[in-house]
Amino acid sequence: MPSHAGATVYLQRYVNGVWSTVTSRTLSSTSTYSFTIKPGLRTTYTYRVYRPADSGHLAGYSASKAFKVY
Repeated sequence: MPSHAGATVYLQRYVNGVWSTVTSRTLSSTSTYSFTIKPGLRTTYTYRVYRPADSGHLAGYSASKAFKVY
């Protein structure tokens, strides 16, 4: 698997039918990343990670993940 160290990925949240960027991270030397989410309201949140296209790859999206805060 090729390394993409230094590339940026974006955490996006789905609200009212629109995906909006919440924050971003730079991929590590092993092409990994992590995000910490601190929900403020008791509701259902849906997130995904987006990586923009570059000269060798199309844009990519993770599967979306929803969770409910009680």
